[in-house]
Amino acid sequence: MKDRDKRIATDLAYRIIKEVSRTIRPYVGKEESGVTVKIGADGTPTSLIDVIAEDTIINILKKVPIYSYVISEEIGEIKIGKGTVNGIVLSEELQREDLSDDEKASFIFLIDPVDGTTNAIREIPAYAISIAVADVSYGRMSTLDDVELAFISNLADGSFFEAEKGKGCLLRNKEVQPSSIVNMDEMTLGGFIKTNTSSASKLVDTARRMRVLGSVVLELSYVASGKYDSFLDLRGSRIIDIAASKLIIEEAGAIITDKDGEAIHTSLGIHEKTIVVASSNRILHDKIISILNGD
Repeated sequence: MKDRDKRIATDLAYRIIKEVSRTIRPYVGKEESGVTVKIGADGTPTSLIDVIAEDTIINILKKVPIYSYVISEEIGEIKIGKGTVNGIVLSEELQREDLSDDEKASFIFLIDPVDGTTNAIREIPAYAISIAVADVSYGRMSTLDDVELAFISNLADGSFFEAEKGKGCLLRNKEVQPSSIVNMDEMTLGGFIKTNTSSASKLVDTARRMRVLGSVVLELSYVASGKYDSFLDLRGSRIIDIAASKLIIEEAGAIITDKDGEAIHTSLGIHEKTIVVASSNRILHDKIISILNGD
């Protein structure tokens, strides 16, 4: 991605985060904000507060004089900009050979407008907006490897993570530092596990502390900043939930893989999911992966 395009995408992300924070504020802590108004494109229920946040994002990107692709849980996959919004299938769109330069998109935005919706409704201070920006490469399917910018803000307190590929990760404009803990009986573990999973139960029993906050994007980012030593989601996280967090973790020097310890190269799409395991350092990560695989 060109430096100019990175600046444009960063400015848009900042604006989106500011406006979403403003527009949802009157709805936080209100029971009616949690009313299901539709089923989102990803097949999950969409609450009123989710729609308000996503509509804010659409209104911003629609007015931009360039095209972008957007993947978001409520609206799905769209091409937006120059006053238009059109539904697409991203995998098909990237294979098109009939687009002129003016018709091509500059970015792929992967956005979760409010991750931790229930927390927002109940005014529990752990709900966030997540924005990842990936480069567009026509002629092939884009993957998580194409994500070059990441922005996550806890909308409850304004804490703000951002990362650029190859240039590190910041929290509140300061470099983050993952934990150096390598002993599992000292670690703080966050995560969502499946019931009747003996390996995950062993991890929970071994960890000094277990945390479940209800926001995957925030909890993954906490591995980058040292608040957590490890986080795992054995249910399978949606790509829009991990796209920004993955870059933030990697740029902080922490580790994120699948359950088998393999790098995650998942394609970008509204229905894509993957199991994720993140740790503050390689020694701790290898121990966790070993337990998860029964070694």
